[in-house]
Amino acid sequence: MKLQFIVNPASKTGRGIEIWQEVEKVLKGSEIEYEVHFTKRIGHGTELARQLTESEGEHMIVALGGDGTVNEVVNGIVRIKDTILGYIPTGSGNDLAGGLGLPTDPMTSIEHILENKAHLQMNVGVVEVEGERRRFAVSSGMGWDAAICHEVAVSKLKKFLNKIKLGKLSYVAIAVKQIFAFKTAPMEVQIDGKEPMKFGSNFFSAVMNSPYEGGRVMMCPAASWSDDLLDICIVDNVPKLKLLLVIPLAYKGLHKYFKGVYIKRGEKMTLRSAKPLPMHVDGENFGYHTEATMYLEKDKLRVIG
Repeated sequence: MKLQFIVNPASKTGRGIEIWQEVEKVLKGSEIEYEVHFTKRIGHGTELARQLTESEGEHMIVALGGDGTVNEVVNGIVRIKDTILGYIPTGSGNDLAGGLGLPTDPMTSIEHILENKAHLQMNVGVVEVEGERRRFAVSSGMGWDAAICHEVAVSKLKKFLNKIKLGKLSYVAIAVKQIFAFKTAPMEVQIDGKEPMKFGSNFFSAVMNSPYEGGRVMMCPAASWSDDLLDICIVDNVPKLKLLLVIPLAYKGLHKYFKGVYIKRGEKMTLRSAKPLPMHVDGENFGYHTEATMYLEKDKLRVIG
């Protein structure tokens, strides 16, 4: 089976193309048949994945980039059950790789992909808003975590810090800024059709297919990519100064012990906000919405482990 590589050359602060060149040296030393396709704009990964998987039969797609690149590829796959995904992480957070236990070193990743011995059976999340449908591999959130993603996407600070190899600091700086700038809203969270839980001052609600988001923040420590369930972390009515303590502890999953933090699990979740809130899908901007429903695709995606 021919390997189809979808490469984001701009990932890793523009080093994606250099990493690909090193990966290609390994490929040329093997007997594996492959093709490479470079993304040129936002959404191009989805277009490429759709074109590459629209024909009948099995397909093997390898994404080289960050979680955003994988999100685009996953959204372009036509038939999940007929596709095998390989992943060479070159992002800043690599939350998907962390959740799946995949190597983050590109050379180790390509060796695993060429061996193609083990396939992880990964659930794929779906979020629906106002008739629009988008898949996610890691998470989809509404509120503060999404506000960070929205600002990072246009941040001049991030572009500057990327140039001096300190891009991760931009997320920390913007996260702290948004703690004080973000305005909470009343929220209802309904799980599996049960009586909605009502929250008066919702800071964020993160629906997780994996334990980590936002650069290895362990938002839902027990979340599993293979258990046919979604987890949700809800933070409500927590004083902003207290959040400065709670959020850092989330890197170890210790935020769950604080009053105002709720972690739940289910097959289908609907979020309803009293006002439009920012949303993200795998860290990518997904606009502003008052209602969103999250669930899992019927089929699991095979990921090379």
